[in-house]
Amino acid sequence: MSRSFWVVVVAVLLVGQSAHAQSLRLNGIEVDKTSANATKAALDKAVDDAGRALVLVQFSGPIQPAWIEALEKHGATVHHYVPEYAYFVTLPTNAVETCKKSSGVIWIGLQPNQTKIAERLGTKVSSAKDDAAKAKLVHVNVLSVDERAAAELERLGHRIGESVQTQMGWYQADAYLPLSALTDVAAINSVFNIEEVAQPKLHGEREAQTAAGRYTE
Repeated sequence: MSRSFWVVVVAVLLVGQSAHAQSLRLNGIEVDKTSANATKAALDKAVDDAGRALVLVQFSGPIQPAWIEALEKHGATVHHYVPEYAYFVTLPTNAVETCKKSSGVIWIGLQPNQTKIAERLGTKVSSAKDDAAKAKLVHVNVLSVDERAAAELERLGHRIGESVQTQMGWYQADAYLPLSALTDVAAINSVFNIEEVAQPKLHGEREAQTAAGRYTE
């Protein structure tokens, strides 16, 4: 075989190794890029009615504007940055294979559900063993790239306190959810993070009166 053939083979192998060697961690969990790869079967499960899905796109290094523009030419909506050298991107599913070959791109995959739950909240979920613990309500913010997540939460029977678009462009739905529901919420494709709302810390006289049961709003 010719030398040029082997040069191509080695180059393909190195690109594949680079894609899997480059770290990608979300909420303290390393993304398994083999199982999270954006295969046709996985995309068919994630696709919305418009033929699009939220994916992670990772690049080979510091991201060049031309790389982003190349994705956008294929109908991509680029959301926000994720270390290392990655972005959340909504892509037409029929353009994913083409985008995998786009300049600078080394990997495109779907965000694993377990990486969508904030680390401390994930610990609570995994620690809930009995029905009473699983039914405990937690106050959370569900972050997503569009309004469909809030609509899906309501369809599942959960009450949404408020759903707003943030200054960063993503959507934040405020809700009280049982711990057992968080894995189902994480399965919504457009959701990228679920975090527990920090309870305000009371101070001074108000704290003392509240502790004694004598303070009301």
